Amino acid sequence: MKCCNEYINIGCSVNCDSIILPFVADISGIHFLEIIQHEVRYNHSINATQGEQIVIPKDLFNEYGVVYFRIIQPNGVQLTDKCYSITVGMMNCCNNTLDLGCVGMCDVFRIPFKFDNDGQHKLEIQLYGNVFYREFIVTDKNNVVIDLHELGINENARIRFKIIDINGDYIIHEKNGINYDCYVVRTRIEIGNLLPNICDNPYYVIGYIDDGYFECEN
Repeated sequence: MKCCNEYINIGCSVNCDSIILPFVADISGIHFLEIIQHEVRYNHSINATQGEQIVIPKDLFNEYGVVYFRIIQPNGVQLTDKCYSITVGMMNCCNNTLDLGCVGMCDVFRIPFKFDNDGQHKLEIQLYGNVFYREFIVTDKNNVVIDLHELGINENARIRFKIIDINGDYIIHEKNGINYDCYVVRTRIEIGNLLPNICDNPYYVIGYIDDGYFECEN
């Protein structure tokens, strides 16, 4: 897929719904979607009619996660000069997602804000098309640290999650005037001698990725 300088998020959908794109086809005929989902690239064809909104069939994206795509018209020209993303899942859709950086799979990561309460909280995690829950205990609401080993995730992954407080409500974090209701952290493992032992490095600092994590995607 051609590199995109900008992705326009067009919202959220559950995987049992057709997706009506917010723009119309310039010409009629078979269009091609160049798609990236779960770091896998593939193409899919859809039919579109000039002057009508383009509809993505409900069975096209049959897994959960963020889907990135661009549209190629029958004449081989990209429709609009933008690329797009859409969130597909059974988990409540995210309005804004805060990237917490990259860590080693045997490391811990810190939540970059204070909680209102100590006690048992819960992560609602979306990973590889599945949604599951992991409980964790907050003993210091001013310094919340989560151990990846305790989450049972031991592979390269982009982990997207929501945080549920002791009252069963989703935690929303305000930063620079933006309300974040979802969070993502990226993990990397060492494979033989191909990658440095990133687990020996300190974990990320918010807004900065340590030099040892050069293999992580931005």
